[in-house]
Amino acid sequence: VGKSSRGIDYSEALLKWDAIKNFFGLNESAHKLFDQAATGLELGRITQLNSSSLFAFLFFHSVSKGNGVKIDGFGDELFTNVAFEVSNKMDEGRNPVSHIDVVLYNEMKVILLECKFSEYLEHYSCSPANASKKAYSAFYEKLFDNGGIEGLDCGELTDPNNKQWVILKRKDGGPCYFDGLKQTIAHFMGAQGILNSGRRHKDLQLEDKELHLAEVVFDFSNFDSLSAKEREVANTAFKTYAKFHKKLCDKLNSLRNRVPGGRDVIVHSKLLTYQNDFKLKLPPAFADLYQLSNRPGIKTN
Repeated sequence: VGKSSRGIDYSEALLKWDAIKNFFGLNESAHKLFDQAATGLELGRITQLNSSSLFAFLFFHSVSKGNGVKIDGFGDELFTNVAFEVSNKMDEGRNPVSHIDVVLYNEMKVILLECKFSEYLEHYSCSPANASKKAYSAFYEKLFDNGGIEGLDCGELTDPNNKQWVILKRKDGGPCYFDGLKQTIAHFMGAQGILNSGRRHKDLQLEDKELHLAEVVFDFSNFDSLSAKEREVANTAFKTYAKFHKKLCDKLNSLRNRVPGGRDVIVHSKLLTYQNDFKLKLPPAFADLYQLSNRPGIKTN
């Protein structure tokens, strides 16, 4: 469920753009945003039809003053600007860097969106997520000590000789998409670090704007091409990930204002879905291929 072939292995970024542009009937004006979305490792993945970077680009690339997007939880407010693959330093040290998939913004608010497609299905397992102790350990302690997050655990790796890593898992040993939870922590660290360090962001104007962090996934539970059994598997994986994502986000929100006088990152605990939580216009070929044309709030150009 949720898997496809590796895609067409074009060697040049321009050839990739031409292929995507022609297949989905895009305007040449979207080329610059495509180059943003195809930054770094995403360049090798963006011709895969199950690529979360490709899907996010196709879904949000047309956001503009003439095609503002409304998002559940923000009322009738319109977001009219978009950027892709925006990097944030997670601390004042040398590394690591958190890469946020999509940033939507207007004059008052900025939303950092982590975007998933089929990852929560492909990696729905009991395998825990390993995290760099140097990058994460102090923050993990704030999340998991003193009772921590119900149902989630963080501890040392079982190998006593490997002291550079910690693990994120369920206390009952059950399956979940743990890497997604780890990424949520990284993005929160990056966003909170920007606000409370006084640094200016190299790509965005964040001064005096509310900063929000949220995650969006593709909901396969109603996808017509799947069998009833496959939809049941997809629905179980989605509900499990949404449950633990909410627990984690609620805990992150409890850590706000940890820096005296610092501005807050508002973490949205609801897991958004492309099908149900956005109102905007989409390219017809894209909407038809991914069965979005008949969804509430979705229009085609």
